[in-house]
Amino acid sequence: MAQSKSNNDEGYDFSTPQHFSDLVLVVENTKFNVHKCVLSMSSPVFEKMLTLDFLEKDAKQIDLPGKKRAEFGAFLRVIYADVISQGKQTNEENYEFLLQIAEEYQVNKVKHLCCKFLISNVEESNCLGIYKVAESYNLEDVMEKCAEVASRKPRWVLESSEEFRGLKKENQKMVFAKQDRYFDESLKKCKRNEDQEPAPSSIRESLR
Repeated sequence: MAQSKSNNDEGYDFSTPQHFSDLVLVVENTKFNVHKCVLSMSSPVFEKMLTLDFLEKDAKQIDLPGKKRAEFGAFLRVIYADVISQGKQTNEENYEFLLQIAEEYQVNKVKHLCCKFLISNVEESNCLGIYKVAESYNLEDVMEKCAEVASRKPRWVLESSEEFRGLKKENQKMVFAKQDRYFDESLKKCKRNEDQEPAPSSIRESLR
């Protein structure tokens, strides 16, 4: 399968027909020359669309309304990219819309790349925002990581945060449960360390 690069994008140039490309997707009047086999292998939604008795089955061109050209182009480049296994196509600017499109077309490998990127970039400063995104797409591994990082925050900080209050109740409880375990482990470490001053009896409250 031939690969070419445009002057502006890293990855495939879909603006002209490539080797054995057999379908044109149109987004915001921009044509993307693609391969049915690649789309079908990547997405069960496209597979059904292109193999079952849908109007698109024998179509040479399919319009995709409601999509943005730049976002859909980035989505296709992730599917086609040789570096996909390294996750180099996902970043801070594109992971949210990649997740949205991947969810619509059930492209699990794109979701996996986004999850991998998010897990590696969760910090105390962004964990609640990422938690909300992960919650929207039921990204369990990402939610687990976010809950772990968020549990290090004092409870009063969490309870005063709009982002935290915007999480589902069960996920708020998950953070508090991890926080309790984190404080219990801290208490045990203090007790085991004979060189330290005795930990205050109210260590749980002092840590919070």
